[in-house]
Amino acid sequence: VQGAETAEKLARFLKDAAARLPEERPAGS
Repeated sequence: VQGAETAEKLARFLKDAAARLPEERPAGS
């Protein structure tokens, strides 16, 4: 089943994307 693998890749993608966002958002978000 590739569900878990896909979820992990998506999580990594989102984490990387969030890291590239400008740090203008509140630290709590």
